[in-house]
Amino acid sequence: TLFRSGGSRPAALAQVCRTVARRAERSLVAVQRADGNLSAASLQFLNRLSDVFFVLARRINQHMGALIRCGVG
Repeated sequence: TLFRSGGSRPAALAQVCRTVARRAERSLVAVQRADGNLSAASLQFLNRLSDVFFVLARRINQHMGALIRCGVG
């Protein structure tokens, strides 16, 4: 089953936070490629942070009765 982002306003804001975390992760990957002196823990933290925001958005929508399902599953 696919889930579309959005639903409720609070969940949409959590998705915005997820987008910012993903952008920061991509920036750190670029820094790591250029410099090579970056801990893997930094990248892992940002990756997990974006996961947390994704799950948070889903839970908010479930709590508010606004979970949006797309597709078959």
